[in-house]
Amino acid sequence: MIRSLLLVLALALTSTPGIAREKAAFFGERHWGAVRGYYNEQMRAGNCPIGFAKHDDGCAAPTKPRQWAVGKPLPPGAIRFDLPPALLAKLGNPPTGHRYVRVGPDILLVANRTKLVAEGITDLGRR
Repeated sequence: MIRSLLLVLALALTSTPGIAREKAAFFGERHWGAVRGYYNEQMRAGNCPIGFAKHDDGCAAPTKPRQWAVGKPLPPGAIRFDLPPALLAKLGNPPTGHRYVRVGPDILLVANRTKLVAEGITDLGRR
């Protein structure tokens, strides 16, 4: 009986929610700085990302409500964009089994197989 309880406890501690919490800490200051720096530079030069509206004073982020949540799969209707190669070079490789995508004004770390959002850098167009 005690062995069974210990086995259940051990499995509970090593289950997917624990892994998801570890992955949620992937984006660090280096990642945030690279993303903000890249997009701020592009927008100041008048190069608005696809989906952003170009204005006289810069780029305006999409105003649609956020379609994703950490720990949940991206909805099928969410429009995803690959990141530019120059930004990917600054970010480095994502964790095994994951990729970076942009959805609206957010950069996400998404699991390839399940499409679960592990983490996000939000609001690229915010000043």
